Amino acid sequence: MPEKQLALVTGGSAGLGESIARTLARDGFQVAVCARRADRLKALADDGFATLQCDIGSAGDVAKLKEWVTTRFGRLDVLVNCAAVALKRSEFIDVDFAAAENLIRINVLGTLLVTHSLLPLLVRQGGSIINFSSTLVQRPRAGSAVYSVSKGAIEAFTKALAVEVA
Repeated sequence: MPEKQLALVTGGSAGLGESIARTLARDGFQVAVCARRADRLKALADDGFATLQCDIGSAGDVAKLKEWVTTRFGRLDVLVNCAAVALKRSEFIDVDFAAAENLIRINVLGTLLVTHSLLPLLVRQGGSIINFSSTLVQRPRAGSAVYSVSKGAIEAFTKALAVEVA
């Protein structure tokens, strides 16, 4: 019997990420999940998922993630970059820039860090990367400027990386 493909879902302990992780498992993938919330990860581990607590906006945590994937699995077939945070909707003039910096750190830098770290495992085997954006990039709403910027950056990154590693 062929070995199951391995998918890693960042931000896979809640919301869309958890739904994606559970769907991939139902579709026959071996699924690893990383996220920040230990309580949510424990529930997934109890359901048979491989889990690791990780803040993708931290280079140190991402280095631990790479070591964990490499040591535990030795490969990666699918990377799903789903981890993200949002800000409370507010006019740009009222943006809390400490919160905006955290959003950019997680939504943009985190996606870049994880992809950069795990790309050698994916390229070696012809793997896939799935990055999540938002309709707010094409159809922004008042109060969504910083979040829209973060997701626009992900779209640009995805296009540039596709050209580079295709």
